[in-house]
Amino acid sequence: MFLCTVCTVLAELRQSEARRLKRLHVELDGNSSLRIVYDLYNPQALAWASFKDATLQEGWAYLHIETNPNFPDELTAYAAGVLEAEATRSLISKQIQNRYSKYCSNLQRVTCKRIGRYLQKQVNYMYRRALSGRKKSAFWNQIYLLLKQFTGLNDHFNGAVLQSGNRFNASEPLTMMIINWEGDLLGIEQVLPMIWPVRDGITKKSSRINTKRGSRIPGLYVRDSRSETGNSSYLSLPPGHCSALIKYVDDNIYIGHTSWFDYDSMIRIEKKYDFAFRLRDDASPSMVPGRRLVMTSYPGCLYSLDEFYLIGSGLFVMETTLDVFDQWILRRCRVKSVPTWMRSMAANRLSASGEEWVRHFSQENSGTYNNQYMIVDFNKFETNGRTVADDVLWVVEQMPGTFVSRDLSSVLRGKGFFASFNVPYFEEIRKINRLQDFEAFTTFYKYETNPRKLIFDRDQDGVESVSSMMNLMRYNDYKNDNLSTCGECKPPTRVATFAIAARADLIDLEKHPIYIFKGLSGATDAKAIDFNGFKRQRIALVNGPPNENVPTFSWNDTGLPTPAGHPDKFDFPIVIHDFEESLHDRAPDESQTRCGGDVMIDDEVDEKIINNNTSRMQV
Repeated sequence: MFLCTVCTVLAELRQSEARRLKRLHVELDGNSSLRIVYDLYNPQALAWASFKDATLQEGWAYLHIETNPNFPDELTAYAAGVLEAEATRSLISKQIQNRYSKYCSNLQRVTCKRIGRYLQKQVNYMYRRALSGRKKSAFWNQIYLLLKQFTGLNDHFNGAVLQSGNRFNASEPLTMMIINWEGDLLGIEQVLPMIWPVRDGITKKSSRINTKRGSRIPGLYVRDSRSETGNSSYLSLPPGHCSALIKYVDDNIYIGHTSWFDYDSMIRIEKKYDFAFRLRDDASPSMVPGRRLVMTSYPGCLYSLDEFYLIGSGLFVMETTLDVFDQWILRRCRVKSVPTWMRSMAANRLSASGEEWVRHFSQENSGTYNNQYMIVDFNKFETNGRTVADDVLWVVEQMPGTFVSRDLSSVLRGKGFFASFNVPYFEEIRKINRLQDFEAFTTFYKYETNPRKLIFDRDQDGVESVSSMMNLMRYNDYKNDNLSTCGECKPPTRVATFAIAARADLIDLEKHPIYIFKGLSGATDAKAIDFNGFKRQRIALVNGPPNENVPTFSWNDTGLPTPAGHPDKFDFPIVIHDFEESLHDRAPDESQTRCGGDVMIDDEVDEKIINNNTSRMQV
């Protein structure tokens, strides 16, 4: 009787899921035109997609796209972009309304024109290099395919005729480029006055970057995340943009990450890309090692932006952002380059080891969106008896014109953990960035005394499961934790951003130095995996700021309108979503309910509710 009841509940839940799940594909309509078809399965489609929008129920939408290896890669890449625009159009439109619609109007007009010129020059350079080099260079072939995927996304979202031969032209509207170059724009906005003289009526005083070496104003580029009208006025992040931890214990590796971002960004999509791309544009049948990847992402964004990737090659990749404080080194940024987001995606697809990932990523440095990347090789971890052998953990840090990278497996093996908190690990990078100029008057930018570093050192011993990792990545008890104290504040004050998961909206601006500010930003999510979760491509996820020891974030409390597509209150549960193994090999009745045997509950999860292919996890 119990098993029958479980089967009935499963059947009803999956029928409800089927009503919410979109299935679609792109197929050829003539020689080069494309058309989108819903529901019907076509094994000869260029690409297939499934999409479920559970943003108001679970905090996440779920997108799965797979390309057909029997067609040319440039054709299927374009089709993949078209499918993403079609499936997620509503969420993209809401994200634009909330976050990007006022971007150019909030900048001086000539500044936005400069950004357009910069991006046009960069795209033209990439096309020129990719078209001439993709037959011999695996790197340039992947850059070309990313440009084709982006073209498909941009074409269909903006209503262009879907022709596989279309080439992207970086002219207005810039919206889709702003979405995808958002991380890189953090650097581009800073460097533009250096590479192009001030003109067109813009005064030097209003646009010049302070290039004095060793500037002692850490908050020079920190601005409130939202204006009084509730619109994002700048694409900016607070000092410190993410927290991350890798923990080795009991023959397992646990990984956690929390993104620090503006609260108007909290429409989230977990994505699975299964792109059957070849290494090069030649007759070789060799496929990229990173054909499949799962990532946390955003509407219209063809990469993670969180930079949180589970890759089918056996690699896991994540990052935390590094600010550029010595403005002098921004002169090393190059227009003729490849933006960070494209280099990371190319490296994800091409690499079978951490060292390979660093080598691919280090090409064509743009000097924009400078990060510390951590690459965990779960293949080496598994083949060495689930121990941290050499080359299990590689770390690379980027600054304009510079990379420093090393195998840091010995650190993970010796200490049992590696923490990341937006301060460079490598002394060379700290010196290049002149962080010593800030260490004299603040603990925030000093590696050994950074508040998050101290909290990680103290609390990492408690991580022994995905649940406990999620607890740590959501940790903010600033009112009671002495490690959250700002010692240089007058008087010394506990600060809501001196925590693993920041809450800048809880800051009292009058009490703090310039680099600590009040704004509608902070930790907007948490993610965690272990070895088994990586193998199954399952991420424990939660959307929204932390709320265990601090108030639950509510738009109603801000006095601002709730952004489009957002709930008023962010109190979502932790969820784990299971993507289908394949869309190409899907049998016509695969989505039907099948019951029989035992109902298994994962030991890792305290409570698991079967709901729309997504597990809810209480921790």
